[in-house]
Amino acid sequence: MTYSTEEQKLIAETIIEQLGGHLTAMIGANHMYHHAEGALSFKFKARASNGANHCKVTLVDDLYTVVFTSVRGTKVTVKGEFEGIYNDQLKALFERETGLYLTMPTIRFARQA
Repeated sequence: MTYSTEEQKLIAETIIEQLGGHLTAMIGANHMYHHAEGALSFKFKARASNGANHCKVTLVDDLYTVVFTSVRGTKVTVKGEFEGIYNDQLKALFERETGLYLTMPTIRFARQA
């Protein structure tokens, strides 16, 4: 399916929000692109445990397909591909597969009496 430019932007913004909203700050994400088929792709500078440095999240029938790749010059290697991912599973999948956190942990201090 091909989406209009406005729909492409909305889908990309929604994916970014579902991934925690701070991709640039947390993993050095750059080169973010929205695609006609309803996808967001981005590169990231942080070193992932699976060796990936690129991610593409595509909306397919209300679910997502996520592909992790390593791009080195002209060589592209698929590091993982996942289909049928629900929106609330995106962040956990990214963190599990790459070993990179997308949000800062909450630090709670004990109260002193």
